[in-house]
Amino acid sequence: MRRRTFVKNVAGASVASLLPAAWWRSAVFAASPATPGAGPYGPLLAPDDNGLELPAGFTSKVIAVTGERVAGTSHVWHSAPDGGGCVAVEGGGWVYTSNAELENDTGGAGAIRFAADGSIVDAYSILSGTSRNCAGGMTPWSTWLSCEERGPTGRVYECDPFGPGEGIVRPLLGSFNHEAAAVDPATGDVYLTEDHLDGRFYRFVPDRPGQLSAGTLLAAVVDDDGAVNWVPTSTRVPDRRRATTPFAGGEGIHIGDGVVYFATKIDKRIWELDLATSELSVAYDCLAHPEGSLDAVDNVTVHAPTGQVLVAEDGGNMEIGVMSGSGSNRTVSALCRIQGQRSSEVAGLAFSPDGRRLYFSSQRGISSDVGITYEIIGPFGASDTSSRTTTLAIARATHVRGGSHSDEIFAGRQTLQICSNSDEEYVRRAFLATPITAAPGPYSQAVLRLYARVWQGGPSRIDVIPTPTDWEPATMSWNNQAEPVGAPVSSFVITSDEDAWYEADVTDHLNRLHADGVTAAGFTLRHAQRSGPVAYVSSPSARSDRPELVLTAGQPSAATAGNRPSPRGRYPAGRVR
Repeated sequence: MRRRTFVKNVAGASVASLLPAAWWRSAVFAASPATPGAGPYGPLLAPDDNGLELPAGFTSKVIAVTGERVAGTSHVWHSAPDGGGCVAVEGGGWVYTSNAELENDTGGAGAIRFAADGSIVDAYSILSGTSRNCAGGMTPWSTWLSCEERGPTGRVYECDPFGPGEGIVRPLLGSFNHEAAAVDPATGDVYLTEDHLDGRFYRFVPDRPGQLSAGTLLAAVVDDDGAVNWVPTSTRVPDRRRATTPFAGGEGIHIGDGVVYFATKIDKRIWELDLATSELSVAYDCLAHPEGSLDAVDNVTVHAPTGQVLVAEDGGNMEIGVMSGSGSNRTVSALCRIQGQRSSEVAGLAFSPDGRRLYFSSQRGISSDVGITYEIIGPFGASDTSSRTTTLAIARATHVRGGSHSDEIFAGRQTLQICSNSDEEYVRRAFLATPITAAPGPYSQAVLRLYARVWQGGPSRIDVIPTPTDWEPATMSWNNQAEPVGAPVSSFVITSDEDAWYEADVTDHLNRLHADGVTAAGFTLRHAQRSGPVAYVSSPSARSDRPELVLTAGQPSAATAGNRPSPRGRYPAGRVR
């Protein structure tokens, strides 16, 4: 079962029911989690030639594509690239490893070797004949741990990244649906996540650091205050004892500055375990912040020079999120967004040893079976002192329709509909609302971004009108709709019957809300002309390309407001071959 299918199948379950009630409550409030806020690198700009939205100063290139030879080598890059890691090469350069999440003993792992200047010098296979190699982890002794997400029979293989070869199975690291591994450089202990609805959090304590052939496998027991204890567990079957603590869908894991960060996908959380105190808490909760840009959690890595935590999305808006800051001032924002690859997932986050280059993959790319592996170069660790930009996902939305549909409720639809007509039967209006407290003003720029298309007919002008926010989608109908207040504050023109991004400048309106102390923004979308074709706008319920409000405090960003369509579905250009 693909990870996305698994998530969909359990999405309707009560997440709280998956964990012991007392511990669930205390763990939620055990720390001061991060909140959506301004990113350290400024706003995301328009997509580059590879379809990546990045902050100013960052550039991207494609370094490998499924089924194609890696540039300058004879090695053909594998399908379904997933977890990845980087390790330094003695004398200069580094190696990037990448798992292949393929079924029926067709998986494994590949590697690309780079020179000190970042050019590719070689590529090869370091593991084959395994199944569903999902994520993994690099060890302090420069080996790659490749984890099989193979149900209760999944194993971990230790691989040599520096040349062609095969890995060595490490059965003492357990037999379960492995996701990822991270090694504590101070002790050699290996922390492991399990991708299962009723999964556990494991720790392998070697008899000798650096030697995985002897030691003890443990499972976590978390008390009501978040304190973690460890008890011995079986290496042959997954731990399902009531005495040990379940985690709902363990994903990526990484250790940085004495803290273990790991993700659980069902409850959409990033956890942090302080190795000095053995205390576990929630670092970020996506479900608690629907207005935030990060909507899913998967692979995790840490930028060692700064301690910034990067999180890959499986689904959502195909973003890489970054958690930065410290203490109660930690924020989560978007570092990168991939356009035109809705059916894929971001995976394989890993920094080059100097922290200047980030590698990752879009596992299924544009065509669902052609993975793309990227490199981003930029001023990682630098701060954007000229502006603070926060991207807020629209939290609530719906549309209403007149005539015989006057009492019908359209909440939860993936698209919002807008239509004007002389016959009330066909008139439709869309409504949006979101909190703005996570992005304090005043604002140098405020942009409402919408993914939209028009059905037949010519260009369609849409007005954006201020609207109160004291409404709920579940009760909104034509006969019970919020009334717009005043004249339109902005508009945009939908020019195509193909989905594209459009922007409306609402800066003046947001600054008025800020001056009045208003904590949420609401809008009505309606046709400017008296009779217009049906327009479709993605809603917060859509799988990707959800509406968002981008707020910049400080100097204006390089991305100006206005109509900026970016057609989906284009193949990334500028690929390195």
